Amino acid sequence: MTYTLHFPQTDQCFVSLSPMVTSQTEILQQQHWIGLLEKKLKVVLKEIVAEPRGFLLFFKAVYDPQKIKTAIQNTWEQTQAKKHFTYKQWEIPIDCHPSDCHDLSDFFKGDTDQVKAYWEAFLAQSLYVQFYGFLPGFVYLNGLPKALQLPRRKEPRLTVPAGSVAVGERYVGIYPQVSPGGWQLLGQSPIALFDRNRSPAFFLEPGDCIQWVAIDSNTFESLQNTTNLIPNHADKEVVLSSS
Repeated sequence: MTYTLHFPQTDQCFVSLSPMVTSQTEILQQQHWIGLLEKKLKVVLKEIVAEPRGFLLFFKAVYDPQKIKTAIQNTWEQTQAKKHFTYKQWEIPIDCHPSDCHDLSDFFKGDTDQVKAYWEAFLAQSLYVQFYGFLPGFVYLNGLPKALQLPRRKEPRLTVPAGSVAVGERYVGIYPQVSPGGWQLLGQSPIALFDRNRSPAFFLEPGDCIQWVAIDSNTFESLQNTTNLIPNHADKEVVLSSS
């Protein structure tokens, strides 16, 4: 991975990455790098926003470009030297009853065998968090095989239920609240990804892994009524080769 610096405004710096960040390991490296920069530049830094093409630094005021370049290079070298990255592997329950995934039925023109085959393949996937946006707590999950990617709906819905799991081309998302949406709905999770009254309010981090757990409607209702529910997870580690 290499980077190029761009300075679109006097108080901004965009770190462009090549190739784009797509794999779980690359996401973990990017997040570690951002964490080092947040500590290194905390006096002048306002915010860092990450996305697959890189990340954008917002500063509190006009900055010294040379000092920023030096900080970015030094923290990048530290990131390259790091070989161990930790993440969490989460078990996210999902109700995949046919009544909750009518987009699949529509997409496959009522062919129940194709719907069932899609669901079986989807539930077997381990996806990882790339970034979040659109709504507070709306997570973009990457790693979906091309054979399971679905196009966005031609006509977006005005109302998508909270917890809906949906596919929008190469990403899978979980709607954290009732909102409009144009992705293909698969089912529904009882987990509230964003809750201001819970600590942490948003528990998924970029690089975390998601594994699906199919549940029935009764279990869905029971979990949905559980206050401050955090799903099961395990701490994992990626170890990079020294070569």
